[in-house]
Amino acid sequence: MKLMPKTACDICLAYDAKGRLASAVPVYHYYLQDHLGNNRVVVKQDGTIEQVNHYYPFGGLFGESTDGDVQRFKYNGKELERMHGLDWYDYGARHLDAALGRWSTIDPMAEKYYHLSPYNYCGNNPVKFVDPTGCIIGDFYDINGRKIGTDGIEDGANYLVLNREEVNFIKKLDKGGGNTLLDNLSSAIPVPSNNVINTAKLALSESEVTEHGFVVASNGTTSKMISGNTSSIYLGPGYKELEKEGLETAFDVHVLPLDYYIVNDVAHYSDERPSEADIIYRKVKETDGSVNQPSWIIAKSPDLLTPTAPPTTTKIAFYTSKGIVATAKWNKFVKTVTKINNQ
Repeated sequence: MKLMPKTACDICLAYDAKGRLASAVPVYHYYLQDHLGNNRVVVKQDGTIEQVNHYYPFGGLFGESTDGDVQRFKYNGKELERMHGLDWYDYGARHLDAALGRWSTIDPMAEKYYHLSPYNYCGNNPVKFVDPTGCIIGDFYDINGRKIGTDGIEDGANYLVLNREEVNFIKKLDKGGGNTLLDNLSSAIPVPSNNVINTAKLALSESEVTEHGFVVASNGTTSKMISGNTSSIYLGPGYKELEKEGLETAFDVHVLPLDYYIVNDVAHYSDERPSEADIIYRKVKETDGSVNQPSWIIAKSPDLLTPTAPPTTTKIAFYTSKGIVATAKWNKFVKTVTKINNQ
Protein backbone atom coordinates (compact mmCIF):
# COMPACT_ATOMS: atom_id res chain seq x y z
CA MET A 1 0.00 0.00 0.00
CA LYS A 2 1.03 3.61 -0.46
CA LEU A 3 0.23 6.86 1.32
CA MET A 4 -1.40 9.32 -1.05
CA PRO A 5 -1.08 13.14 -0.95
CA LYS A 6 -3.59 14.98 1.19
CA THR A 7 -5.38 16.74 -1.63
CA ALA A 8 -8.07 14.65 -3.30
CA CYS A 9 -9.54 13.27 -0.11
CA ASP A 10 -9.87 16.70 1.55
CA ILE A 11 -12.68 17.62 -0.80
CA CYS A 12 -14.64 14.40 -0.67
CA LEU A 13 -14.72 14.40 3.15
CA ALA A 14 -15.17 18.13 3.69
CA TYR A 15 -18.90 17.88 2.96
CA ASP A 16 -21.71 15.83 4.45
CA ALA A 17 -24.29 13.77 2.56
CA LYS A 18 -26.38 16.88 1.78
CA GLY A 19 -23.46 18.88 0.45
CA ARG A 20 -23.00 20.98 3.58
CA LEU A 21 -19.59 21.77 5.01
CA ALA A 22 -18.87 19.14 7.63
CA SER A 23 -16.46 21.34 9.57
CA ALA A 24 -15.40 24.98 9.62
CA VAL A 25 -11.83 23.92 10.42
CA PRO A 26 -9.92 22.10 7.63
CA VAL A 27 -9.10 18.51 8.53
CA TYR A 28 -6.78 16.44 6.35
CA HIS A 29 -7.65 12.89 5.36
CA TYR A 30 -5.50 10.29 3.60
CA TYR A 31 -6.09 7.32 1.29
CA LEU A 32 -4.26 4.03 1.63
CA GLN A 33 -4.34 2.38 -1.79
CA ASP A 34 -3.45 -1.05 -3.12
CA HIS A 35 -1.52 -1.79 -6.34
CA LEU A 36 -4.60 -1.05 -8.48
CA GLY A 37 -5.23 2.36 -6.96
CA ASN A 38 -8.24 1.16 -4.98
CA ASN A 39 -8.93 3.21 -1.86
CA ARG A 40 -8.79 0.57 0.86
CA VAL A 41 -8.52 2.72 3.98
CA VAL A 42 -9.27 6.38 4.76
CA VAL A 43 -7.27 7.77 7.67
CA LYS A 44 -7.79 11.04 9.51
CA GLN A 45 -4.82 13.30 10.19
CA ASP A 46 -4.69 12.13 13.81
CA GLY A 47 -4.43 8.50 12.70
CA THR A 48 -8.07 7.57 13.24
CA ILE A 49 -9.34 5.04 10.69
CA GLU A 50 -12.51 6.49 9.16
CA GLN A 51 -13.35 3.99 6.44
CA VAL A 52 -12.29 0.52 5.30
CA ASN A 53 -13.31 -0.88 1.89
CA HIS A 54 -13.08 -4.41 0.44
CA TYR A 55 -13.78 -5.16 -3.21
CA TYR A 56 -14.72 -7.92 -5.57
CA PRO A 57 -12.39 -8.07 -8.66
CA PHE A 58 -14.57 -5.74 -10.78
CA GLY A 59 -15.15 -3.21 -8.02
CA GLY A 60 -18.22 -4.45 -6.24
CA LEU A 61 -18.14 -3.76 -2.50
CA PHE A 62 -18.37 -6.78 -0.23
CA GLY A 63 -17.26 -4.94 2.86
CA GLU A 64 -17.45 -1.29 3.86
CA SER A 65 -17.14 0.28 7.27
CA THR A 66 -17.38 3.99 7.96
CA ASP A 67 -17.81 6.33 10.88
CA GLY A 68 -20.52 8.22 9.05
CA ASP A 69 -18.57 10.60 6.79
CA VAL A 70 -19.31 10.51 3.07
CA GLN A 71 -16.36 9.19 1.02
CA ARG A 72 -17.47 8.05 -2.42
CA PHE A 73 -14.08 7.59 -4.11
CA LYS A 74 -13.35 3.88 -3.97
CA TYR A 75 -12.44 1.35 -6.72
CA ASN A 76 -9.49 2.62 -8.83
CA GLY A 77 -9.96 5.87 -6.91
CA LYS A 78 -13.16 6.55 -8.90
CA GLU A 79 -16.39 7.99 -7.50
CA LEU A 80 -19.19 5.52 -6.81
CA GLU A 81 -22.50 7.01 -7.99
CA ARG A 82 -25.14 5.74 -5.56
CA MET A 83 -27.97 8.06 -6.64
CA HIS A 84 -31.26 6.16 -7.23
CA GLY A 85 -29.42 2.90 -6.53
CA LEU A 86 -27.32 3.21 -9.70
CA ASP A 87 -24.04 2.06 -8.07
CA TRP A 88 -21.86 2.83 -11.11
CA TYR A 89 -18.27 4.08 -10.99
CA ASP A 90 -17.69 7.40 -12.76
CA TYR A 91 -14.59 7.20 -15.00
CA GLY A 92 -15.26 10.54 -16.68
CA ALA A 93 -16.43 9.71 -20.20
CA ARG A 94 -17.92 6.35 -19.18
CA HIS A 95 -19.36 4.51 -16.21
CA LEU A 96 -18.46 1.04 -14.96
CA ASP A 97 -21.15 -1.31 -13.70
CA ALA A 98 -19.29 -3.30 -11.04
CA ALA A 99 -22.10 -5.86 -10.76
CA LEU A 100 -21.70 -6.85 -14.43
CA GLY A 101 -18.00 -6.02 -14.78
CA ARG A 102 -18.82 -4.06 -17.94
CA TRP A 103 -18.78 -0.49 -19.22
CA SER A 104 -22.05 1.32 -19.81
CA THR A 105 -20.86 2.23 -23.33
CA ILE A 106 -18.63 0.69 -25.98
CA ASP A 107 -14.86 0.75 -25.45
CA PRO A 108 -13.35 3.37 -27.84
CA MET A 109 -10.53 0.90 -28.57
CA ALA A 110 -12.86 -2.04 -29.23
CA GLU A 111 -11.59 -2.47 -32.80
CA LYS A 112 -8.20 -3.43 -31.37
CA TYR A 113 -9.69 -6.38 -29.47
CA TYR A 114 -12.13 -8.21 -31.75
CA HIS A 115 -11.97 -11.30 -29.55
CA LEU A 116 -13.39 -9.39 -26.56
CA SER A 117 -16.76 -7.80 -25.89
CA PRO A 118 -16.79 -4.08 -26.83
CA TYR A 119 -18.07 -3.46 -23.29
CA ASN A 120 -15.23 -5.36 -21.59
CA TYR A 121 -13.28 -3.82 -18.74
CA CYS A 122 -9.49 -4.34 -18.57
CA GLY A 123 -9.58 -7.24 -20.99
CA ASN A 124 -11.55 -9.12 -18.32
CA ASN A 125 -8.50 -9.14 -16.07
CA PRO A 126 -9.09 -6.46 -13.39
CA VAL A 127 -6.69 -8.15 -10.96
CA LYS A 128 -3.71 -7.35 -13.20
CA PHE A 129 -4.81 -4.25 -15.12
CA VAL A 130 -6.41 -0.86 -14.52
CA ASP A 131 -8.18 1.22 -17.15
CA PRO A 132 -8.15 4.96 -16.30
CA THR A 133 -8.65 6.12 -19.91
CA GLY A 134 -10.15 3.21 -21.84
CA CYS A 135 -7.20 2.94 -24.21
CA ILE A 136 -4.89 0.10 -25.20
CA ILE A 137 -2.73 -1.55 -22.55
CA GLY A 138 0.76 -0.05 -22.51
CA ASP A 139 3.50 -2.52 -23.39
CA PHE A 140 7.29 -2.79 -23.19
CA TYR A 141 9.36 -4.03 -26.14
CA ASP A 142 13.02 -4.93 -26.64
CA ILE A 143 15.20 -3.65 -29.47
CA ASN A 144 14.03 -6.53 -31.68
CA GLY A 145 10.41 -5.49 -31.33
CA ARG A 146 9.44 -8.38 -29.07
CA LYS A 147 6.91 -7.67 -26.35
CA ILE A 148 8.53 -8.33 -22.98
CA GLY A 149 5.97 -7.05 -20.47
CA THR A 150 3.39 -4.43 -19.55
CA ASP A 151 2.86 -1.60 -17.09
CA GLY A 152 -0.71 -2.76 -16.47
CA ILE A 153 -2.18 0.62 -17.39
CA GLU A 154 -4.49 0.95 -20.39
CA ASP A 155 -3.14 4.24 -21.72
CA GLY A 156 -2.08 3.07 -25.17
CA ALA A 157 1.57 3.93 -24.52
CA ASN A 158 4.27 1.57 -25.82
CA TYR A 159 7.91 1.76 -24.76
CA LEU A 160 11.16 0.53 -26.24
CA VAL A 161 13.55 -0.62 -23.51
CA LEU A 162 17.19 -0.36 -24.59
CA ASN A 163 19.07 -1.53 -21.49
CA ARG A 164 19.65 -5.30 -21.44
CA GLU A 165 19.47 -5.58 -17.65
CA GLU A 166 16.14 -3.72 -17.60
CA VAL A 167 14.83 -5.96 -20.38
CA ASN A 168 15.64 -9.04 -18.28
CA PHE A 169 14.06 -7.41 -15.22
CA ILE A 170 10.78 -6.83 -17.10
CA LYS A 171 10.78 -10.36 -18.50
CA LYS A 172 11.21 -11.81 -15.03
CA LEU A 173 8.33 -9.77 -13.63
CA ASP A 174 6.09 -10.62 -16.57
CA LYS A 175 6.83 -14.33 -16.21
CA GLY A 176 5.63 -14.13 -12.62
CA GLY A 177 2.44 -12.33 -13.66
CA GLY A 178 3.60 -8.91 -12.48
CA ASN A 179 3.64 -5.47 -14.08
CA THR A 180 6.58 -3.09 -14.40
CA LEU A 181 6.35 0.51 -13.23
CA LEU A 182 7.72 2.98 -15.78
CA ASP A 183 9.38 4.92 -12.95
CA ASN A 184 11.62 1.90 -12.30
CA LEU A 185 13.16 2.10 -15.78
CA SER A 186 15.79 4.51 -17.06
CA SER A 187 16.11 3.32 -20.67
CA ALA A 188 12.41 3.08 -21.62
CA ILE A 189 11.78 5.31 -24.65
CA PRO A 190 8.20 6.03 -25.80
CA VAL A 191 7.70 4.47 -29.23
CA PRO A 192 7.34 7.38 -31.69
CA SER A 193 4.84 7.52 -34.51
CA ASN A 194 5.85 6.65 -38.07
CA ASN A 195 5.41 10.35 -38.87
CA VAL A 196 8.19 11.25 -36.42
CA ILE A 197 10.45 8.57 -37.91
CA ASN A 198 9.84 9.82 -41.46
CA THR A 199 10.55 13.41 -40.44
CA ALA A 200 13.80 12.28 -38.78
CA LYS A 201 14.78 10.47 -41.98
CA LEU A 202 14.25 13.70 -43.89
CA ALA A 203 16.39 15.63 -41.41
CA LEU A 204 19.11 13.00 -41.76
CA SER A 205 19.09 13.29 -45.55
CA GLU A 206 19.46 17.09 -45.35
CA SER A 207 22.25 17.16 -42.76
CA GLU A 208 25.29 16.53 -44.89
CA VAL A 209 26.83 19.92 -44.08
CA THR A 210 24.63 21.64 -41.48
CA GLU A 211 22.49 20.51 -38.55
CA HIS A 212 18.76 20.02 -39.07
CA GLY A 213 16.04 19.35 -36.54
CA PHE A 214 12.43 19.69 -35.45
CA VAL A 215 10.18 19.57 -32.40
CA VAL A 216 7.63 16.84 -31.64
CA ALA A 217 4.27 17.26 -29.89
CA SER A 218 2.81 14.68 -27.53
CA ASN A 219 0.31 13.59 -30.21
CA GLY A 220 3.11 12.93 -32.74
CA THR A 221 2.75 16.15 -34.72
CA THR A 222 6.10 17.59 -35.86
CA SER A 223 7.13 21.18 -36.44
CA LYS A 224 8.58 22.48 -39.67
CA MET A 225 12.16 21.49 -40.40
CA ILE A 226 14.71 23.87 -38.87
CA SER A 227 18.18 24.45 -40.32
CA GLY A 228 21.25 25.28 -38.25
CA ASN A 229 24.90 25.76 -39.08
CA THR A 230 27.77 23.29 -39.12
CA SER A 231 28.02 23.02 -35.34
CA SER A 232 24.78 24.25 -33.74
CA ILE A 233 21.04 24.65 -34.14
CA TYR A 234 18.33 26.65 -32.35
CA LEU A 235 15.04 24.76 -32.07
CA GLY A 236 13.05 27.52 -30.32
CA PRO A 237 10.92 28.30 -33.41
CA GLY A 238 9.73 24.70 -33.47
CA TYR A 239 8.48 24.90 -29.89
CA LYS A 240 6.74 28.21 -30.61
CA GLU A 241 5.10 26.81 -33.74
CA LEU A 242 3.52 23.85 -31.95
CA GLU A 243 2.56 25.87 -28.88
CA LYS A 244 0.84 28.41 -31.13
CA GLU A 245 -1.24 25.54 -32.51
CA GLY A 246 -2.27 24.67 -28.96
CA LEU A 247 -0.25 21.46 -28.87
CA GLU A 248 1.71 20.08 -25.93
CA THR A 249 5.39 19.77 -26.88
CA ALA A 250 7.20 16.55 -25.89
CA PHE A 251 10.80 16.61 -27.14
CA ASP A 252 13.11 17.80 -29.89
CA VAL A 253 15.23 16.03 -32.48
CA HIS A 254 18.36 17.22 -34.21
CA VAL A 255 20.74 15.56 -36.64
CA LEU A 256 24.47 16.27 -36.68
CA PRO A 257 26.39 16.53 -39.96
CA LEU A 258 29.47 14.41 -40.52
CA ASP A 259 31.92 16.52 -38.51
CA TYR A 260 35.48 16.21 -37.26
CA TYR A 261 38.10 18.07 -35.24
CA ILE A 262 41.88 18.12 -35.58
CA VAL A 263 44.27 16.94 -32.88
CA ASN A 264 47.98 16.83 -33.75
CA ASP A 265 47.13 17.06 -37.43
CA VAL A 266 44.83 14.01 -37.17
CA ALA A 267 41.09 14.18 -37.86
CA HIS A 268 38.85 12.84 -35.09
CA TYR A 269 35.18 12.43 -35.96
CA SER A 270 32.36 13.63 -33.71
CA ASP A 271 29.73 11.22 -32.37
CA GLU A 272 26.12 11.26 -31.16
CA ARG A 273 26.82 12.59 -27.67
CA PRO A 274 24.98 15.83 -26.72
CA SER A 275 27.13 18.92 -26.35
CA GLU A 276 27.25 21.10 -23.26
CA ALA A 277 24.98 23.56 -25.07
CA ASP A 278 22.49 20.75 -25.79
CA ILE A 279 22.36 19.82 -22.10
CA ILE A 280 21.87 23.45 -21.04
CA TYR A 281 19.05 23.98 -23.56
CA ARG A 282 17.41 20.73 -22.46
CA LYS A 283 17.55 21.92 -18.85
CA VAL A 284 15.78 25.14 -19.82
CA LYS A 285 13.02 23.18 -21.54
CA GLU A 286 12.61 20.86 -18.57
CA THR A 287 12.35 23.84 -16.24
CA ASP A 288 9.60 25.55 -18.24
CA GLY A 289 7.70 22.26 -18.75
CA SER A 290 8.14 22.12 -22.52
CA VAL A 291 9.39 18.50 -22.64
CA ASN A 292 8.14 15.22 -21.19
CA GLN A 293 10.25 12.73 -23.16
CA PRO A 294 14.01 12.40 -23.81
CA SER A 295 15.39 14.46 -26.69
CA TRP A 296 17.10 12.82 -29.67
CA ILE A 297 20.46 13.28 -31.37
CA ILE A 298 21.14 11.37 -34.57
CA ALA A 299 24.67 11.23 -35.99
CA LYS A 300 27.20 9.04 -37.71
CA SER A 301 29.31 7.55 -34.95
CA PRO A 302 32.96 6.51 -35.31
CA ASP A 303 34.21 3.12 -34.24
CA LEU A 304 35.75 3.36 -30.77
CA LEU A 305 38.72 1.33 -31.96
CA THR A 306 39.33 3.57 -34.98
CA PRO A 307 38.12 7.08 -34.05
CA THR A 308 40.18 8.66 -36.84
CA ALA A 309 38.45 6.67 -39.59
CA PRO A 310 35.35 8.14 -41.27
CA PRO A 311 32.28 6.68 -39.50
CA THR A 312 29.81 4.53 -41.38
CA THR A 313 27.27 3.68 -38.64
CA THR A 314 24.45 6.08 -37.80
CA LYS A 315 23.38 6.05 -34.16
CA ILE A 316 20.69 7.74 -32.08
CA ALA A 317 21.13 8.97 -28.53
CA PHE A 318 18.30 9.80 -26.14
CA TYR A 319 19.16 12.35 -23.48
CA THR A 320 17.86 14.59 -20.72
CA SER A 321 19.57 17.35 -18.75
CA LYS A 322 21.29 14.59 -16.76
CA GLY A 323 22.92 13.14 -19.88
CA ILE A 324 22.36 10.17 -22.18
CA VAL A 325 19.74 7.66 -21.01
CA ALA A 326 20.07 5.21 -23.93
CA THR A 327 21.58 4.74 -27.39
CA ALA A 328 20.81 2.52 -30.37
CA LYS A 329 21.81 1.97 -33.97
CA TRP A 330 19.56 4.17 -36.09
CA ASN A 331 18.59 1.59 -38.72
CA LYS A 332 17.74 -0.99 -36.07
CA PHE A 333 15.69 1.57 -34.13
CA VAL A 334 13.71 2.53 -37.25
CA LYS A 335 13.04 -1.10 -38.15
CA THR A 336 11.82 -1.93 -34.62
CA VAL A 337 9.59 1.15 -34.28
CA THR A 338 7.99 0.45 -37.66
CA LYS A 339 7.37 -3.17 -36.64
CA ILE A 340 5.69 -2.15 -33.37
CA ASN A 341 3.55 0.55 -34.98
CA ASN A 342 2.35 -1.76 -37.74
CA GLN A 343 1.22 -4.56 -35.43
